[in-house]
Amino acid sequence: MFEEEDPPEATRGETKEEKRKRRYFEKLETHKTDLKDRSKEYVPADDPNVEGDPYKTIIVARLNYETTEKTLKKEFERYGPVKRVRIVRDPKTEKSRGYGFVEFEKVEDFKTAYKQANERRIDGRKVVVDYERGRTIAGWLPKRLGGGLGDTRNTTPSFLKGAVRIVCA
Repeated sequence: MFEEEDPPEATRGETKEEKRKRRYFEKLETHKTDLKDRSKEYVPADDPNVEGDPYKTIIVARLNYETTEKTLKKEFERYGPVKRVRIVRDPKTEKSRGYGFVEFEKVEDFKTAYKQANERRIDGRKVVVDYERGRTIAGWLPKRLGGGLGDTRNTTPSFLKGAVRIVCA
C-alpha cells in the first residue's frame, strides 16, 4: 500500500506549554473585544443613580464594608457642608462595594477634602480620596473597562516571563 505512495507526513500535537499560550492569547483577544463592546455602552452621565455636580463630588475608595452613609457624611462634614452621600452597593445583595461618593455644597470644601482626606482612617481602614473622573474627563473609563489609573492589573503570566509584556487596554 505505501510502496506506491509516499507515507503521510507525521503531525505533531501541541505541548502543554504551547496549549497554555494559545489559550491565553485566545482569552486575551476575547477579553479585549468584550472590553471594547462594554466601553462603548459606558455613559456615566446617563446613570440614573448619579446626581449632583461632578465638580463638587469626590470618590472615597477602600471603604470598610460596614461603613454607612451617616458615618461617611460625619467624617467629611469637617471639611464643609455635605450636600449628598452615596455608598455604592451591589444591586442583588445590597452589600457595600467598598466605595462611595460625597458631594459638597461648595467647590472650596470639595478642594479641601480632596487635598486633606486622602489616606485618612474611616472605620479602621485607610481610604483613598479622588475627584470624580467619570463625568469630568471626556473619554475616561474605569478600571473594570480597561481604563483607570496606573498599571497595577497589567501582569505577565509566569509562562511568558521574559518573552512579551501584555497590556490590556
